[in-house]
Amino acid sequence: MFTRTLQMFAVLLMGIGIGTAVKAESPAKDFKPVIEKITVDGNLFYADGQKTVQKLTCKADQPLVIKYFFKNTGKEASSTDGSIFVHFCDEKNKIVKGGDFRPSISTSKWGNNFSGSFERKMDMKSLKGQTVKVYLGMFFMKEHGARLAMKGCAADKRVFVGSLSFE
Repeated sequence: MFTRTLQMFAVLLMGIGIGTAVKAESPAKDFKPVIEKITVDGNLFYADGQKTVQKLTCKADQPLVIKYFFKNTGKEASSTDGSIFVHFCDEKNKIVKGGDFRPSISTSKWGNNFSGSFERKMDMKSLKGQTVKVYLGMFFMKEHGARLAMKGCAADKRVFVGSLSFE
């Protein structure tokens, strides 16, 4: 009896998609956001098309002010709301701090030629004495957390934007 109940439960789970691979749908056919630039404490940290990787030194005991500038070079906005992920990784590429956020203007409103900036303040005291690599990208929860392949991203759909040292 127990085995039969367990088998029926497994069939039910498979029927509703649990335990099966779910292919994420694209958030829009022609939604193409680009990271135009990023400033850290007012200093240029990343610019689209830059050839050299920036490394900035910051004060860990002061809030880090990061401003992200995006542009949609596609013809349409996303069909669902996207979020921005920010990964601060150590020398072994392990995420030691994250800074995910939803833009104040939803990506579903980022139409053709949209340009916008979003400022965040982060407490970085836990990173005092460390140097971290910073990666950025976009994901969509309604598509099961699928990451969007953005200009400049690697196979893991993250854009390496530079390194920060905290003193």
